[in-house]
This record gives sequence, C-alpha cells and structure tokens, in this order.
Amino acid sequence: MNRPIESRRICSGVCRGKWLSFIFARASGDEAILCIFNPANRDESAAFDLNINAKKIEHLEGDELTLSQDGTHYTIDTPAVSYSFIKLTY
Repeated sequence: MNRPIESRRICSGVCRGKWLSFIFARASGDEAILCIFNPANRDESAAFDLNINAKKIEHLEGDELTLSQDGTHYTIDTPAVSYSFIKLTY
C-alpha cells in the first residue's frame, strides 16, 4: 500500500560562510531526505537548522560528504562539483 507523501517545511536559517548553492529537504512520516548539490569548482560548507533531531543519518546516493549534527543544527562540508542524497530518520 502506497502512503501519500506529505511535504512540510523542515529547514530554517541560511547557509553561512561560503555559498553552498542548493540544499533541499523533503519530509514524510518519520523520514526526511536532504538533496545537496554543489556545482562550484571548489569545496563548500553550510550550516543550517532543521526542526527535526535525526536519530539516524544514512547516505543514499552520490558523493561522500561530511555531515555533523548537534541537536537540530546541521553542518555540511562538500567536495567540489558534487551531489548527495541523505536520509534522516527521526
């Protein structure tokens, strides 16, 4: 049985420091997917807050990146010209 996807805003704040061009977050049930894209030809980082505190973080697809979490605050470091899909379970 397919469960309808509910979409809700889970991200607030802005990327600080250098620009990390695109971070999208979509949530349904007790999971959220982060879609992270860095088209720049240099390493980038971003810090932002989500209104969820992930209990599990899983890399689904794409380039490896560094993601750290402190409660609902997240920091991401990405390599140049990269993408990654991350699943957060909360």
